[in-house]
Amino acid sequence: MSAGQADCLKAFRDALNTRRLQAKAHLQRYSERNKSGEDSDTPPSFPDGSFALLRYVGRAPKLLTSLRGPMKVVRAGESPATHVVRDLVSLAEVLVSDERLIPVETPEDEQALIARLAAECGEYVVDNVYKHRVSNKGSKVEFKVHWLGYEPSEDSWISFTRETDQLEALDQYLRENPALEPTLARIRRRWRARS
Repeated sequence: MSAGQADCLKAFRDALNTRRLQAKAHLQRYSERNKSGEDSDTPPSFPDGSFALLRYVGRAPKLLTSLRGPMKVVRAGESPATHVVRDLVSLAEVLVSDERLIPVETPEDEQALIARLAAECGEYVVDNVYKHRVSNKGSKVEFKVHWLGYEPSEDSWISFTRETDQLEALDQYLRENPALEPTLARIRRRWRARS
């Protein structure tokens, strides 16, 4: 195992332990609330500026924790029982149902939390490529990708580069769209000419 892999594995374990401690604290507060006779049917409150963990829709992707976050609550959504939350690393805002949110109290200030989350080995993994666009001169190609474990509203355009040319998801997309291959072959020839 390389040093980078070991660091990433350690950061993953640390993040997992942090999430476990947060979940344990949440369960303890829930138990205390039920013992004190508070109404357990009252949905949790998500005031603007508070933090919450976000449950994945359906089953969590392999090798990822079942919760994402913490996310910052930006505002109430237009529909009842929804909120707009901001991912503290990507800064993407997503509208989610309150059922997917778990309120958390963070012991650190927001800037320290953002710095810690950014330092974790949160590589973005391409789940699939589903669209492309070509510049009018044909010299630049971009692909729309869906990131594993992220919301569809957080999908983004990435340029065709030597690094993205290695993506397995791109190979699958090109098998489904063979007409794009001549354009990419021209770009690859240009890369070789520059080397």
